[in-house]
Amino acid sequence: MFNLTRQEKIVLIFLGVTFLIGFCLHYTFKINPRAYQVVHLIDSEKVYSKIDLNKASYAELVRLPEIGPAIAQRILDYRQENGLFADLNEIKTIKGISQAKYQRLVKFLKVNPAS
Repeated sequence: MFNLTRQEKIVLIFLGVTFLIGFCLHYTFKINPRAYQVVHLIDSEKVYSKIDLNKASYAELVRLPEIGPAIAQRILDYRQENGLFADLNEIKTIKGISQAKYQRLVKFLKVNPAS
């Protein structure tokens, strides 16, 4: 009836399994709202270890998402010229860190002004 090649059969099986997994996840979240909280744990601040913006080295800063070599150097320059960061909002004054980027970075950073 259907003359399918081996590759076409593999693709159909893959799509069927993907659909089945998606349906099972949807049904699980629908009947058990707590299961949805487990998914959000992955993005919670408890998972990330925060680095102190006043102590972070160039290498530590570059490893953070959203911060490349140029922004890492600007952070170090800012710290050298202006002293320690008083709070985390000060990082928004650095060129290249927009409000959106700040929101994505905040879970990775902390500021201890007494450091």
